[in-house]
Amino acid sequence: MGKKDAKVGHFAEGKVFVDCLFYMGNCTGNNNEYIYWKHKWKNEYYKYIKLPIKSFGQFWFVYDLFWIFLIYYVATNFFKLNLKSIFVISAILSVVSPMIHFWQVGRILYYLPFFMMGIVIATLQFDINKLNTVALIVIFLLLNAAYFLLNMGLVLNSILETITAVIVIAMIINILSKFNSGWLAYIGKNSMAIYLMHIMATAGVRIFMMKLGINSIVLHLIFETLLGVIAPLIALKVFSILKIDKYIV
Repeated sequence: MGKKDAKVGHFAEGKVFVDCLFYMGNCTGNNNEYIYWKHKWKNEYYKYIKLPIKSFGQFWFVYDLFWIFLIYYVATNFFKLNLKSIFVISAILSVVSPMIHFWQVGRILYYLPFFMMGIVIATLQFDINKLNTVALIVIFLLLNAAYFLLNMGLVLNSILETITAVIVIAMIINILSKFNSGWLAYIGKNSMAIYLMHIMATAGVRIFMMKLGINSIVLHLIFETLLGVIAPLIALKVFSILKIDKYIV
């Protein structure tokens, strides 16, 4: 395994357990979850006990991320696989994932290649900016049309979803790169913090606005998006001052 692979491997090693703790803390500490448990789940407390092995609620993505980090760490450090090999294997597993109904395995394997794609692009420093923007947009539209108009079955739809997701990510990166904005670069650099913590901010804003009688979808979208980005960045800054940011995101 090369130096860049090892660096990403150490990244997973240092944060994989913290992600799981963060997930459990979010689920038990979130106001919505607490109220729901208090009033509705008095007889279902076992769901909290099962958190280490089974996710529930809106923080499923942190749980999946934990296992994806772990899979990547085992693949690189124990099986000594390189990034390209892991990506090819993960893409194949993602295609068959809709047919896997054991535990959370199907869902975790479905998202695995997208995680690997990010690492491959970052490691190889693939220059998406040089791709043709118009071509990416046209391909994206054609793939969406095929997905909604053609009934190709579970496996082929899964393949099409994977390809479409990769294309739209490349398209967004390509378009945003043309703005050459410092604040967009800052948001991108700290996207993991936003990914992990945004839901606490958006849930809080939604509850507060509804308490004030504000039910406009447009206003909710604007304020929840803004706070969903700004609040995690503020939290990350606090973590940085406390010198604990490297253990969290």
